[in-house]
Amino acid sequence: MKRSPLLCSTFRTPSFLAGLLLGAVLLLTGCASSNVVPLHYPTQLQNFPWCRWDLTVTAFADQRSAPQVLGARDEQTRYMAGADVGDWVTRAVFEEMKARGCACTYAKTAEQAGTGFVISGQILQIQLDKVGLSTWKTQMKVRYVLTRNGQQLYAATHTGVVERPIVLKENAPSEILAEGLQDITIQAVEAMIPAMEKVQAF
Repeated sequence: MKRSPLLCSTFRTPSFLAGLLLGAVLLLTGCASSNVVPLHYPTQLQNFPWCRWDLTVTAFADQRSAPQVLGARDEQTRYMAGADVGDWVTRAVFEEMKARGCACTYAKTAEQAGTGFVISGQILQIQLDKVGLSTWKTQMKVRYVLTRNGQQLYAATHTGVVERPIVLKENAPSEILAEGLQDITIQAVEAMIPAMEKVQAF
């Protein structure tokens, strides 16, 4: 199977670069205040090398009506994403699978992914709200689909809610979003790997 030149060591997409440009524009225009939330993913991953397959992760489709809006900071202000949410969710799956030993590549579409194991998905909800003076709540709903040579092996919608106080941290919104995304990503990854093993043992 022919693979994309984007290898496991890096994950860069056109919309990821566009997100960086958006952040720069917000800074230059003075709009990058505390309501613009940087999107990152934890660097400390569960390094369990129990995945031995080649797989392709395709870009997750953001099906929310307002992709840049994350939620409510207060009655007048909305939290806005500082980067592309679709790239952020896609990268989470990519990094978690890579950390477990899979040889990962990225493809923009399923057609570009070719044959073999392919992960795709849809973002149904990413919600961030400030619910107290120092308490944040995030709610997420993402659908994950695993196929092999066009045959569906796994499909499920994973949901998660994280609500907790984070005191005296400017990056609290970013931190709780990362925590919430990692929670549901790990759920999905740990369900998809056994599905892969059923059809192609180590």
